[in-house]
Amino acid sequence: MKPSRIDEAVKRILLFKLSTIQQPTVDANKAAEIVGSQQHALILHQYKKNHRLSEEKTKQQ
Repeated sequence: MKPSRIDEAVKRILLFKLSTIQQPTVDANKAAEIVGSQQHALILHQYKKNHRLSEEKTKQQ
């Protein structure tokens, strides 16, 4: 594979990554509605259960 082709591929990837940093896709209002909601708490509880995380460990982080 030619180095120029690798350079172009890397350039496309980096430009995409840069665009996601400059234009975040998170809606701050929607995030505020979700984080801390009952549904969010249930999902977090299930995640902890599935990954055997205790409440004490997660509060320390």
